Amino acid sequence: MICPKCEYQRNSYDRSPEWQCPSCGVVYQKYESIKEEMIVQRERWKQEDQDVEQRIASFRPFANLCFILCFSYPIYFLLASKSSLGVIWPIILGVSLIFLCKNMIATGIFLRRGFVFTPREKYPTYFKIELIAVVSGGLWLLYAGFSNFFRATW
Repeated sequence: MICPKCEYQRNSYDRSPEWQCPSCGVVYQKYESIKEEMIVQRERWKQEDQDVEQRIASFRPFANLCFILCFSYPIYFLLASKSSLGVIWPIILGVSLIFLCKNMIATGIFLRRGFVFTPREKYPTYFKIELIAVVSGGLWLLYAGFSNFFRATW
């Protein structure tokens, strides 16, 4: 018999039991069962990683659109030299942020520091904080847009 761990080959003069390696002391059957469990666990981890990658792939396009809108908003007002927040842009941004929250909840993906897409299972508290921040920002922008609209029409 050859040990699966240390590859020691048993001799006729070894005094240890047949179920145990005389060199490293491993129990052959336990080692094999643990090895099988490790293979199953690696497959499970690989499947979980693929699931996270699919969730990130479904979340990424909408998140990128929201980033483009959020960064084009101040550039527009710098170039247009407007002093107010405007009416349409805050409403568009607020709605897009609310939909971003909906997608965050549906996919369980959020953005951590450095714009890294992260699953909520990894950092559940950060996910909640990010969700509250995005909802608050979206509601504030909706409020600003509608208040500017009503202020301009009255």
